[in-house]
Amino acid sequence: MDYEEYIKRARELIRKKKSEDKFTLPDLFGEEWDKIPEGVRKGLGREFRKLVEDGKIQGVKPIGKKSDNLWQYEKI
Repeated sequence: MDYEEYIKRARELIRKKKSEDKFTLPDLFGEEWDKIPEGVRKGLGREFRKLVEDGKIQGVKPIGKKSDNLWQYEKI
């Protein structure tokens, strides 16, 4: 599965965030998230986290998992 378009959209949405804003991917995408198929969402979450951890998505750091098992990020 190619997540390139979703990652591109995530980058656009991140640019609109303020420094120190915290978010999960569902928070970031808002209503758009529910339109993404569930299997794609799970893979997208893993791919996004990997890109953040590898420094390929600038200005975002992972904070850790929330109680609902979703990764939370912070714009820096």
